[in-house]
Amino acid sequence: MAKKDIMTVKLGQQTAKKPCANVHFSVGGPSSGNGPADIMLVQTLFNYIGRSNTRVLGFSQQGMPAIDGQMGPKTRNAILSFQSRNTGKLLSVDGVVHPANYEGRVINLAGQLMTITLLDQLAFDESIMTNDPDHIAGLVKLEPRLGPWLV
Repeated sequence: MAKKDIMTVKLGQQTAKKPCANVHFSVGGPSSGNGPADIMLVQTLFNYIGRSNTRVLGFSQQGMPAIDGQMGPKTRNAILSFQSRNTGKLLSVDGVVHPANYEGRVINLAGQLMTITLLDQLAFDESIMTNDPDHIAGLVKLEPRLGPWLV
């Protein structure tokens, strides 16, 4: 099930704690958990980011997956396209969105990231560009069914 987490990020010489969205189980692979709430979170992240910037996603609005919690071909293709488009920014390009473990770690956002971390960071950036004060609340506003896991 999707979850709200806290990650510690490195900002220049300082660190800061920031709320983030995370999956509980992997999404995308044949042996992944592929739970509906985790899939819905990934779909919502794509849709939230894609409101104004599909270029960074690697697919157009026509390739945008519906937010339905189902692991269909559009969601699979979206994950693969996103990872292919962002190969240099990601730790792995395997068609799977793996859960991140942020506990006790400081994340350098300028380095290579897990897919879920980059998606969350792009959603955070989108919230700044659209004057949305909180990207987590923005995700829930876009898909209210995520509320029980992200609020």
